[in-house]
Amino acid sequence: MNFTTHWFWNLIALACLVWYSTMTFLVAFRGVIDIRGMLGRLRQGLIDDGRDRSTPPKSGS
Repeated sequence: MNFTTHWFWNLIALACLVWYSTMTFLVAFRGVIDIRGMLGRLRQGLIDDGRDRSTPPKSGS
């Protein structure tokens, strides 16, 4: 099969490959940035575990 006879479909396939590769790279890159930020906030203790720390815990029942 000659690639010049199907130039349109080859161009479409190449465009899809470039788009998919670009999106995959961008999602992975942003994911790494987000994970680094979350780990940094965890190290600093800035992520709340759902408890209200402004009031002391209740004692007794």
